Amino acid sequence: MKFLTVVVFLFSGLLGHDNSVSKAKKLNDDVNFIEKFESQDPNIQLMIENLKKDFTNQKSQVNDKYKIKKENLKKQRQQEIETLRASFKNKIKRLREKYPNDIKKNKNKAKKRVMKPKPLDKTKSIYDDPRKSDKNSSKKIIKKKKTLKKNK
Repeated sequence: MKFLTVVVFLFSGLLGHDNSVSKAKKLNDDVNFIEKFESQDPNIQLMIENLKKDFTNQKSQVNDKYKIKKENLKKQRQQEIETLRASFKNKIKRLREKYPNDIKKNKNKAKKRVMKPKPLDKTKSIYDDPRKSDKNSSKKIIKKKKTLKKNK
């Protein structure tokens, strides 16, 4: 039984490992296929270098073109969502005018806020600002704590 579980785990690990390596290798082959070519002849090597430069330039142009398209699509999506929201707000407004007593705004759902931490109240701090003073010794702090507790 133990032997069977060891064999199953061993083979499952090896099979999964081979797939990930082959996928990564395939991606690197696609990206760097132009880098593999070399020649001993200087004229041919110069032509290969020119082809590499042309390839990288055209690739960057394609990437830039698609970045612009993605940005335009994002803006278009935002505009469509805004028009959709405006149209639905108008529809709800008409429904509220038609049925004023039946439709109410749910304030709990409308104002879902993220709870943010409150800033520290620095007037009640027993510590001096370390940028201005280096007198944060423990004896002075303990004395300040005791006086603050007595004042409360």
